[in-house]
Amino acid sequence: CSFPPLKAPREIPKQKSISIIGRTADYKGINYFLSALGKLPKDVWGYVMGDIEGVKAEQIMAAAKTEGCQDRVKLENWSNKDGVGKLLEKTSVLIFPSILPETLGIVGLEAMSFGIPVIGSDIGGVSDWLDDGVTGYLCKPKSAEEIASYAIRILNDRELMNTMGRAGQESIKNKFLPEIHLRKLEQVYASCV
Repeated sequence: CSFPPLKAPREIPKQKSISIIGRTADYKGINYFLSALGKLPKDVWGYVMGDIEGVKAEQIMAAAKTEGCQDRVKLENWSNKDGVGKLLEKTSVLIFPSILPETLGIVGLEAMSFGIPVIGSDIGGVSDWLDDGVTGYLCKPKSAEEIASYAIRILNDRELMNTMGRAGQESIKNKFLPEIHLRKLEQVYASCV
């Protein structure tokens, strides 16, 4: 995880929001993110950070209009680590809606280091870091309905949001810090010698 875990979950944002960070290719599930946002109450904003320029921004906003949430979508182009951190600070729930297997999904770990619950597709390596019902929720791939249902559950329960946030930070501390990764890698190499 590129962000060390905060000592405590970040302060819950006043503005309820869901975010997606990464490439906006179809296989990353951007359309399911937008569809889920369209199903959420009107006081929930959606942040999209990634490869958003020109035609891509127009396509995303056209899809948001189809889902009835274009007035609640904020687009942010790729950013450095500081920019990602600023977006995570104002994120209530991170959505990881990939529809093809992911090897890992670093952005999910980054969100957990901030104490942010994650809703992710139960596909590929996501279940290696997302503990269903503990650090967030695993959902069926291509299910905007499940994403929205889980998001409402978390957004409407501040204690659940904090509990999941703390659990995510503990998971990062116990499994995903660079020194832990290096120690495990050394053990693998030692077992091969």
